[in-house]
Amino acid sequence: MSDRHYLHKVLGLGAIPRLVTFGLTLISFPLMIRALGANQYGTFVYLTSLATLLELVTSFGVTAASGKGIAACRAERQHNLTKELLRWARLQLFVSLTSIIPVFGLGYLFVTQTGRQDISVRLFLVVASTTLVSVFVSFTRTSLQAMLAFKFTAILDTMDSVGRSAGWLMVAWILPTVLALAVAQLLATFLTCLLGTGLIIWLLRKTHRPIRRHSSAHSQTYELSLSHMCRESWKFLCLTIGTRAYHELPIILIGSLLGFEIIGTIGAFNKIVEILAFPFTVIGNALMVRAQEIKNCGIAAINRYWDLLFRLCIGAAIITAGFLMIVSNVAKIMLPNTQNAARLFLIMTALILFRAVSNLFAPASDYVGGLGSRLAFLLVCALLHVPVILVGLRIFGEMGALVAMVNLYVLVVVGYVMIARRVFFGTASYKPARDIPIALGVVIASAGLALTVMSTPIRIAVYLVMLAIGFLSIPILRHHYASGGFLRFDLVKTTSSPEVPSYVADPI
Repeated sequence: MSDRHYLHKVLGLGAIPRLVTFGLTLISFPLMIRALGANQYGTFVYLTSLATLLELVTSFGVTAASGKGIAACRAERQHNLTKELLRWARLQLFVSLTSIIPVFGLGYLFVTQTGRQDISVRLFLVVASTTLVSVFVSFTRTSLQAMLAFKFTAILDTMDSVGRSAGWLMVAWILPTVLALAVAQLLATFLTCLLGTGLIIWLLRKTHRPIRRHSSAHSQTYELSLSHMCRESWKFLCLTIGTRAYHELPIILIGSLLGFEIIGTIGAFNKIVEILAFPFTVIGNALMVRAQEIKNCGIAAINRYWDLLFRLCIGAAIITAGFLMIVSNVAKIMLPNTQNAARLFLIMTALILFRAVSNLFAPASDYVGGLGSRLAFLLVCALLHVPVILVGLRIFGEMGALVAMVNLYVLVVVGYVMIARRVFFGTASYKPARDIPIALGVVIASAGLALTVMSTPIRIAVYLVMLAIGFLSIPILRHHYASGGFLRFDLVKTTSSPEVPSYVADPI
């Protein structure tokens, strides 16, 4: 049985939290930002960035490693799925609870010893508690995705969106303080964690009976060892260290040197990037757990897979260019009292496209042998990040620091794509399908023409009309894009078997 509509199903389910997130965030986030201001929100972003770095130790890479392990178990030894998931959960619980106090104790010492005495102990403790709970939210989400339980993932993401947006509205309308924002985030994360845990327990109980029907000989064919789990966790921990250091150290550095207002502006734009890149995150996660199956199907399937990824990147380019049409208006609405907000947003617009590209290419390459190469490359870039930003800051001020940060991110994503190409194709060559460069040319030409118009409504109209003309009038583009046919997932085949529990193979 072909599951060519796999991505349609995943996006259909992902659209629910996507629409909820977009609608609620569109209303609540600007209200919260306007109420707090860039400076107070920058304080929250600064603490969150620091806590995210400290969370590396409390998670120890177990969450990412468990996703890989559970996905492999689902594909190769489904009768052991419950047992292996519980082993990963126990390891995550042990690591997190034993490390949380010393790790965040050292974190608070860092805050107070680097001149941030205005940050209270209560505020830091609330942010630290949120970070700990978010480890288990990530674990449940990763586990559900690895089991292809995208309905449950959609429920979890919807709860997360509703809880977070409700907290933002509370801050905007009732108590516009940093502490209130932190408490609201903690409550929302805790409720999401409870829901995720309940979904995992429900799924395991539902599948307990079919799993028991397997013979003991089958159930003992593979024993997941603690040493193997720790080795896999260590690999993903190293990758996460590089990733977090690359993303969070600049925030901490810029916040220490330039104050909280600019990192509040960066944090506000990163939320925009997160929202606009969400569909590509959903698809990237869905393809990540099928990456090994695709690679096993041979070079023809891999070529079709890469064509699919690049066509999705065209969609990201369309969204990025569209945002470029309204970037000044968005900055004025969200941060009316912050100087240079429009210029800072304009510089960071490229992050929308390259975040989407990263989410599509990088995770899948980790599952098929690219983890070590990506780790080494990322660590090198992380080491370059701080000195390059300092040079940009010294020569050109805050704009120079931001340009350096964006350019380095673009370099990293290009490196991710090159690593993914090597691990998927090896020595074989890859040439994108003919429609891909044509579609990119249409997007660039449409955006270039629209940007010559001064009026924002007319600019948007010109951009949309030019896109419609290009994608509908050129036959090859009409065939691949206008009908949504580029989302067909005809790369692997799935088969039904009475020996395989159907709940894992197709819960959507």
